[in-house]
Amino acid sequence: MSQIKKWVGTCVAALLWAGCGGSPAQPCTTERVDDTVTITCPDGTVSELHDGAKGDPGEKGADGLDGKDGEDGVSCTVEQETDGTRRIRCSDGTSVVVEDGRDGADGRDGHSALVTLKEEPPGANCANGGTAIYAGVDSNDDGVLDETEVTSTQRVCRPDPYALDLAFFGFDDVKAGLRSEVQVNGRLYGTFDPATLVRWKYEVTDVNGMAIVGVRSYYPVPGDSPVHTDWTQFVETDSNGEGWFGPSSGFTVADSGLTEVGGRTLPFSVLTTTAGDQRMTLTLIRVSDGAVLGGATVSYTVAAGAPEISFGGLDALTANTRSLVTVTARVPVDFYPNALLRWRVALVRDGLPVPNQVAYYPLPGEEIAPHMSWTASFQTDSSGIAWFGPANGFTASQAGLDRPAGTTTRFSVAYAPGSYEFQVDLVDLSDMSTVGTAHASFTVP
Repeated sequence: MSQIKKWVGTCVAALLWAGCGGSPAQPCTTERVDDTVTITCPDGTVSELHDGAKGDPGEKGADGLDGKDGEDGVSCTVEQETDGTRRIRCSDGTSVVVEDGRDGADGRDGHSALVTLKEEPPGANCANGGTAIYAGVDSNDDGVLDETEVTSTQRVCRPDPYALDLAFFGFDDVKAGLRSEVQVNGRLYGTFDPATLVRWKYEVTDVNGMAIVGVRSYYPVPGDSPVHTDWTQFVETDSNGEGWFGPSSGFTVADSGLTEVGGRTLPFSVLTTTAGDQRMTLTLIRVSDGAVLGGATVSYTVAAGAPEISFGGLDALTANTRSLVTVTARVPVDFYPNALLRWRVALVRDGLPVPNQVAYYPLPGEEIAPHMSWTASFQTDSSGIAWFGPANGFTASQAGLDRPAGTTTRFSVAYAPGSYEFQVDLVDLSDMSTVGTAHASFTVP
């Protein structure tokens, strides 16, 4: 209870006492419960006093004075005196020399570590045998590494007595929907039974290892043309992205040509409709047990398919004389299969459009006749533009553009001397959009 509260209670009690006649009597008694004080006097008078409201806090007093700084501590340094002693000197003048402790007693020798080498027979661990290396601790100190003491095992296997080298060529120019010519050179080194039956397996995946289905690899058979787009025999990847070359019974190593000097070059004509990054793995499999004798993987990017247009004869033109030029075009598989297409030609000489330039072409049955005899023709307009083909268009299939080698159209033209720019566009007539284009620069002397 605060001093003020005590003083008030005393004063009230005194007044009550004085009011009772002023003669000494039994004093009143007080009893506090929470913030209420009850005063009971001998005459039976009972009064209650309540605590007043709490006043506002007073102002903060001034900070006390800073205490005195403590005394500085003692600093010590360590000096090397001899190999086994050091002296500690302190700033208070004390100095003490300390010595290294004595060496402890030698511990007991541990168990020896042992290594044992054993011949590893040919089998699951080493196909051609090798050496097994067992290591452990001789816990019973008998100098022998028991089986129960072995803690690790390693094997050094003998290498195969042969090696297969594979090199890939042409995979830097693969286009979706168009047959691309590639080659694989394989050579088998070392000792190998020439009568062993083997077979080629190939697998095509994307960069995430997902199988790519329907990749065709065409290959030549005796009597085939050297032009890869003429080959008709092919293998195709299945739902696992896998395909096999050769008869299921296999062919001998001797027949494969892999052991010959320089090995064997395998030509293929690859057709894939999927663009993007791909991987092809070629593996040589032994037919008897399915063992992999060797293999390699090539990673490549398949470009999105687009029409390919090329020109011939532009480097052998004679001024003002009819000369033979060719335009060869092919489109990817399923390229705008139902679209009606037409050829558009633009010709510029010395920076200006060439109007009224005539180009002759053969009608059916005239293909073998001399080009000088062709009479069917078309010509450029005043802007140097000309259209070729039926006015209502043609499909890629009707024009033979979707054949493996595409189609080649011959023209007979007579150009004046000058420097030319020649552009050919394949146009979709439904919206007049250009779906294929090619450009050539040439000079007529």
